[in-house]
Amino acid sequence: MARDMINLGMSVPYPAWPEAGGLLNIGLTDFNDRLFWLPRGRPEDWRIVVWDRALQNLEVFDCSLTDFLAGLASGTIQPEGLPEGMASTAPGFEPFKAAARQTRSPRRRGIEALTQIVPPPEKPFQPFLGPWGPVEAYLGTELPQDYKDFARLYGSGLFMNLFTVYVPNTTLPYANLLIQARDIARYFEPPEEQPYPIWPRTDGLIVAGGSDNADQFYWSPQGAPDEWTIVFQDGAALEPFEEFDYGLAEFLAALASGVVFPRGYTEEDFEPCGPLFQPYSV
Repeated sequence: MARDMINLGMSVPYPAWPEAGGLLNIGLTDFNDRLFWLPRGRPEDWRIVVWDRALQNLEVFDCSLTDFLAGLASGTIQPEGLPEGMASTAPGFEPFKAAARQTRSPRRRGIEALTQIVPPPEKPFQPFLGPWGPVEAYLGTELPQDYKDFARLYGSGLFMNLFTVYVPNTTLPYANLLIQARDIARYFEPPEEQPYPIWPRTDGLIVAGGSDNADQFYWSPQGAPDEWTIVFQDGAALEPFEEFDYGLAEFLAALASGVVFPRGYTEEDFEPCGPLFQPYSV
């Protein structure tokens, strides 16, 4: 994945592990920037390479790993894309804590939960058949299988005359997963002002879709992708976030069957006025 990530938007002058002398991924930031060794010569002579996700560039530092970390902590090393003043605002080192033991929901049904209620269209508009590698490399994570099945079977369209699930390849910018993920990250409130971080933070919400009412729904990427939950953001509410212990397909099925009503919606809002899923068209 690291090799795919650094090759998405630019030409990289180095091979990647496991090729001889290739970049060896040894760390990452909260924003999914990557830290590599450049293993040339003796191990004690290896240099450090930082790949910046936002700037899409590689920056080489002629120092060891410990010298690089010491430089970050003292402020004498400042990679171009990382926040300035980190040394004065963050603890030097904080050990991770063991994750709290969670009780998992029963095994999810995946796309079958939705297809039984909302049949896929005979001719989906711009369905995505893969490859998924570049998409997941751009996001820095694998994606749930039920979403991949949705993109293949349903493509790009309007769900319940209100919601759009963003898919990777559509030519419609307002329905394109990667365009929406990038744009939403630009105007999302900072973490201290709302309860969730946002992608490209490694633990940040990843947008999955939106509504005609300026609402959004996200994956909360905790645990394995097929265990992710859905976070709904009401664009007009004072307390906009509501979390649902469903995968994406189950969440859509629950909306369609009237099992779930996000805050701010009533049963009347979901009364069907046409097909439950209508493919878009150019």
